[in-house]
Amino acid sequence: MAKHKPRAIPALEWVSAIIGFFIALALLGFLAVQAVREAEPLPPAIEAVPVSLHRAGGQYIVSVEVRNASPATGAGVQIQGILKQGGSEVEESTTTISYVPGNSHRRGGLIFTRDPRAYQLDLRVTGYELP
Repeated sequence: MAKHKPRAIPALEWVSAIIGFFIALALLGFLAVQAVREAEPLPPAIEAVPVSLHRAGGQYIVSVEVRNASPATGAGVQIQGILKQGGSEVEESTTTISYVPGNSHRRGGLIFTRDPRAYQLDLRVTGYELP
């Protein structure tokens, strides 16, 4: 019986194995960094800005864009709009945006009985919860 010599591994297989090893190592490193980064979650960074104004019957609807600049999600985001004149509050409207994912935006509306163009409109985010 003839003995078979072990086959030599071609250089291309070695190069492919080394590249695969480094890709796997980089992937594991990336996942480890993400796991550490997620250990201390950042709070949502939510702001509200007016987008447009529409009249509907006897009401005025201020369309509001709610932007979240953080990777954290905010749920039940509460938006308050106050119409002011000469420092005193004339009218208030609130709305709740149910879900604002991280690094995204959602739209909602605030409804007023007075025309917001005649007053100073103050918008602010008054609260949220973590899902």
